[in-house]
Amino acid sequence: MGKKSYILYFTQTYLLTLQPYYERYDTTI
Repeated sequence: MGKKSYILYFTQTYLLTLQPYYERYDTTI
């Protein structure tokens, strides 16, 4: 496992965590 795979995993989980907030933000607008 390299640094690249770790970064990809981190960004994937980060986006999945922020997705509901973005959807809520879009619905309010």
